[in-house]
Amino acid sequence: MTAPEVLHDRKRTVRDRLRGLPPVGQRITRTVCSVMLIFLIFQLMGVKRTPLYGAIAAIQCVQSDPSQLKRVGKNRTAGTFIGAFFGIIILILTTYVFPDVQWTPLYFFIIALMILPVIYSTILLKLTATAYFSCVVFLSITVVSRDYMDPFTFTFFRTFDTLMGVAAAMICVSAHLPRQCRNDILFVSDLDDTLVSMKDKLSPYSQVTLNRMIQKGAQFTVTTRRTPAALLPLLEAVDLRLPIIAMDGAVLYDIRENRYCLEHVIGPATTHSIAEFLEQNGYHYYENVILDDVLLIYCNEFRTDAQRQAYEALRQSPYRNFIHREAPENASAVYFLLMEPEEQIDQVEQLLKAQPFAGRLRFMRDKAPVDGYCYLKLYSKNATRNNMIDYLKQQQRSDQIITFGTVFGQCDVIIRENNGNLMVKTMKKLYEPIKWKKLN
Repeated sequence: MTAPEVLHDRKRTVRDRLRGLPPVGQRITRTVCSVMLIFLIFQLMGVKRTPLYGAIAAIQCVQSDPSQLKRVGKNRTAGTFIGAFFGIIILILTTYVFPDVQWTPLYFFIIALMILPVIYSTILLKLTATAYFSCVVFLSITVVSRDYMDPFTFTFFRTFDTLMGVAAAMICVSAHLPRQCRNDILFVSDLDDTLVSMKDKLSPYSQVTLNRMIQKGAQFTVTTRRTPAALLPLLEAVDLRLPIIAMDGAVLYDIRENRYCLEHVIGPATTHSIAEFLEQNGYHYYENVILDDVLLIYCNEFRTDAQRQAYEALRQSPYRNFIHREAPENASAVYFLLMEPEEQIDQVEQLLKAQPFAGRLRFMRDKAPVDGYCYLKLYSKNATRNNMIDYLKQQQRSDQIITFGTVFGQCDVIIRENNGNLMVKTMKKLYEPIKWKKLN
């Protein structure tokens, strides 16, 4: 490799690493703006005291969820008055009654002991969420030098500065550009390699931003080849309100109600024929059947150690229900799953496609968790993502569909692999365009 090629490769590596960094979210941006606003107010007022306590209050008040703005502001304000109340008591006693106690070991012992009534008062007032903030205000009044200022004036300024910080945070959190929310668009994102990373993780930025848009009414869901059992742990932090498209379009599953809204299953006669054929030819397979909104996975005897190894890994999930026997005769399978060596999978697929029932099926391959093996899945020919997306569009009465994925020709917006943050940022621009900009 030549020197220019090495340099280009290093630059590309640096770019890839930078792309993997989480973006600067609104919480960080609004926190910076809140602190800057406090400093600006102090400069314009021309006061000589430190803006530290107002800045601290602003930082503590900015939350990632704007819907909690009123609750947080109320708690911080209540905590300020609780802390100030106990703080002024200590200052009055140590200034006018026991002046010799100030700044002695006994004084700090009393301060520490007073934390108890500060916290306990928040319990009595049913404001436990304010306990931390009450203690901060109390300590900022009692353990900071007053510069010969009388207790009442000192406490007033500490309280006033803290409330100013709360107000600055609320202003910066609530302020935003005039945007329109496109609640008439159905957004559908592929899960694997698009929304979640290669480590099967959803970034904090993606979680917060998705939840914020969903709370505003955004129609958002995901599509995946996985079963709901494999999907639930990944999206437990996202407040999904629409059903998800799982098993590569075979089912529509409602996470909130734990039920299957729609199923494209293989008919009972075809299901029986497939199972009989696989048994006669000595194949190990899983038959996935939904009964009373529960996915049951029937499986026969293992043929190889690799098949048993894969089963032991899958059975660890509490959401999967394996049954080691044949499915009922009248069962309609959602799909069949075979795991065979990669060098034999072509032969297996061709053999299945030569059977009379092949015309009623859709075949799909996937990676297996064991090296050298491959999954082969058999679905109903109607079990496709596009069919489910169209059905969901009709149910939601959406005017438009925008899909996200990594494969050209299969989605509207192409996202670089394992870049969920980019997918969420792109959706945010499409969902909340500035009012004077037109949506492409």
